[in-house]
Amino acid sequence: MIDIAEFYQVCEWAENQAIKNQNDENHNMNDAIKAKITPFLQFLNFSKMEPRFLNEYVFKKGYVFSYDECGNIMESIHGYVKVKITNSVGNSIYGFLQNNSAIEIIKTLKNRESDNPYINLIYWKTECNKPSTPCQLKMRAGVKWYLVYFYNGDIGVRNSFEIDHQEYMLAEMIAETDFKITKNCEIEIE
Repeated sequence: MIDIAEFYQVCEWAENQAIKNQNDENHNMNDAIKAKITPFLQFLNFSKMEPRFLNEYVFKKGYVFSYDECGNIMESIHGYVKVKITNSVGNSIYGFLQNNSAIEIIKTLKNRESDNPYINLIYWKTECNKPSTPCQLKMRAGVKWYLVYFYNGDIGVRNSFEIDHQEYMLAEMIAETDFKITKNCEIEIE
């Protein structure tokens, strides 16, 4: 099995090989890198990789796995479920949840638009109870959005620089495109 350090080395090798083999203007770097990496994928043990590493390094590489493949890997190996929020212009953010009560609540919000948004948050009225267990998720530099339970029992997304100690972070949210808060956002479990 290939470990994390070896996976870094395989990616760097594949990128270097693709650069060396650039010989015409029709050369697609991502396709060339994926072709080099694909034979090694069978040796990856995703269950030994932290979700943060998968998100930051494996999935953000873009050329290794499609968006749907990323979600399937997370769900199958860690019991994580993908949550997606889409704004009124079709841009979205996604994250991975393991909290069963949050998953069930979000399922009830499908096809229900968000309540009036503020500049840095979106929310849905749910009046749910915050988990009694301590939040395992810690804020990290570079993460712009978090899915949270608000202190009043609502669930939503808040810009990272405005999260306070009364809110329970459920998931880091990753933008697929340039995401902005708009009216009428939708949330769903994929």
